[in-house]
Amino acid sequence: MVSSRLFDHLEIRYEEKKQLDEKDKTHESALYVIELYDNEYVIALGNMRTEHSNIGCIYYPIYLISSKMRIKAKIGVFEVEQEKVISIVDDDGDIDLNKLGEPLLFSFATSEYLEKYGTKESVISSVPSEENEPSEEQDDTNKNENKDQIQKEEEEEEEDDAFNIPSSTPAAKVDSDNNEDGSNMTSDEKMTYEKLFILDDPLPTLSSWPTETEDDAKKMRQTYKANKSLQDNWVVRFMNNKEYKIHSNDGSGDCFFIAIRDAFSQIGYKTTVSKLRKYLSQEVTPALYDNYKNIYDGIAFELKTTEEELHRLQEANSELKKQSVRTKDVDQQKEIINEAVKVKQDYLREKLTEGGSKELLAEFGFMKHIQSLDEFRTFVNTSEFWGDSWTISTMELLLSVKFIILEETDDVDSVIRCTQQNDEMEKYDDYSPKYYILLGRTNNNHYELISYKDKKIFKFPEVPHDMKIKVVRACIERNENSYYAKMNDFRQFRIDAGLPESTQTDEKYDSEQSALFDPSIVLSFHSKSDVKKKAGVVDADTVSIKRRNEFSVLNGIDQWRRKLHDSWAETPFNMHNTDKKRWNSVEHFTLAIPYKESHPALYEEFSDDSKSAISKDIQKARDSLVKKGTKIGKYHQIAKEKEPLDPSVLEVHRKEALREKFKKDTEFGRLIKATNMAKLIIFQRNKAPIVDISLMEVRNEL
Repeated sequence: MVSSRLFDHLEIRYEEKKQLDEKDKTHESALYVIELYDNEYVIALGNMRTEHSNIGCIYYPIYLISSKMRIKAKIGVFEVEQEKVISIVDDDGDIDLNKLGEPLLFSFATSEYLEKYGTKESVISSVPSEENEPSEEQDDTNKNENKDQIQKEEEEEEEDDAFNIPSSTPAAKVDSDNNEDGSNMTSDEKMTYEKLFILDDPLPTLSSWPTETEDDAKKMRQTYKANKSLQDNWVVRFMNNKEYKIHSNDGSGDCFFIAIRDAFSQIGYKTTVSKLRKYLSQEVTPALYDNYKNIYDGIAFELKTTEEELHRLQEANSELKKQSVRTKDVDQQKEIINEAVKVKQDYLREKLTEGGSKELLAEFGFMKHIQSLDEFRTFVNTSEFWGDSWTISTMELLLSVKFIILEETDDVDSVIRCTQQNDEMEKYDDYSPKYYILLGRTNNNHYELISYKDKKIFKFPEVPHDMKIKVVRACIERNENSYYAKMNDFRQFRIDAGLPESTQTDEKYDSEQSALFDPSIVLSFHSKSDVKKKAGVVDADTVSIKRRNEFSVLNGIDQWRRKLHDSWAETPFNMHNTDKKRWNSVEHFTLAIPYKESHPALYEEFSDDSKSAISKDIQKARDSLVKKGTKIGKYHQIAKEKEPLDPSVLEVHRKEALREKFKKDTEFGRLIKATNMAKLIIFQRNKAPIVDISLMEVRNEL
């Protein structure tokens, strides 16, 4: 292990491993010439490492390049203070070594080691080109003469060529990473679609297939169900089709661009991550820069205000403790205790807000050191700028593609990502992309390419039938104004498949109902909502980034989306104003209430007082009232003969139960208050959501 030099006051140590890091195996690097031990050697840099960024330390692995233009070994690191990261990046997105300090070399990287295994610029410049390479006869002779020596060298040191190294000769730094694909662009030259790609000659001929039908898709689903395996990847399980493959990458902040690069490569359109980033950076506008800056400034200000309030509350708590010691009066003691409880509650709430602010700062903290439009454009060219919603929609429009994004989540109704939530919506009117690319999204912001039948980029007829159906169900039927709803391909597919045009109705509210919520903020929930998703990060939610921290307290409540739903059955409540019975869920109560007078035994069994299996399991309660195939529920005949309650009457009963569930100064009372003035909607599969007026009325009463 070697200790940090730049951060010697901290316990930062680097493992002295020669092997190419897993994170760098798909990384593209320029080559650099660096002076070490009074000699110049050729090196490459790995991806930026941020595992110590919480204490202000960023570093880059240093790889020694051999005369064969391959990675010989990792020989050390360059360290840099986090706030200086922007300043060391040039216009191409590469690192300017002149702005870094001395490298921190590993102990084995001696002058002898570098002399033996490294290469110098003069050696590189004399490497033969393809035209000057030895003939096969000469090559065979050389191989025989040097066989023993080569074997000896390989035994001594293993080289790794997984790192993408340009073949051109380095100067202080390679002029442009575009040299690696033979282009002659300068760093300030505008990137165009024509310059973005180098086309294979000839272009590859790829296999295709006729447009899949519903019958084709059904057969593949049946085949899958007969051959499913625990080893199937999550996309295969979601689609019930074994033809899907996930192409992993460890590109960190470059993962989105790597997926694009690899998709286009299959059709003979070769590009690089740096070219794609340059193409994107040209789309940065003053308005975009101002938006990012305003978001960061708002979060930073809120964090500062919260920290000041936490300090004030800590001082107030200390003063209350002193008062408690000084006073002997019982009434004063009670007042002090009550005040201390309030201070503690305020402190916990502010602490949650602080946590939310810090989490958002982690997403937008890079703006702290960006002070101009040009600096922001430069930053977009680096791996530290991840693919966000603006990136996705902008690259779609630039490349004439549509990314169909699937997210790995426990909520099967949220796997298909439908919206990007930015200002590009009008550009999608009558949008007809040339290609479609399937992407998997995991761990909140990591993208991986998905292929189907080994195909990585599709014309619309080649997109799997079931994938089209899922997009329509998830993104169009629920939202006629979505991106997908505006696209010609999906509009026509919907007509051809005979799918319904809309399940949406115009929402109309009276003045009292309209006062219950802010229509610009929407929170969605259902019984199987993803427990990890915070306010504003699922498609059905509408919460601007600037306002997400208003829900820090809500996000601090475990499973808050599921708890809002009537089916939540893990926190019993009593119906104090009716029959005093105890119920495990609001839905248990609303299912039973129609039978209270006519069939009291059924009503009793649904209540928690009975301690029955039905009273504890909402699915068993539902099943007891219906017939499914040959399985007849215990109370099916009663339910079949019973006249249903008028919906308005049933809603009155439901509201009574909601009042008991979300009682003031209880866990659930605090939960519903933490939704603030958000419009609360109940998600429904393949249907328009239900606006939960009753729940918001109960919230308003607290």
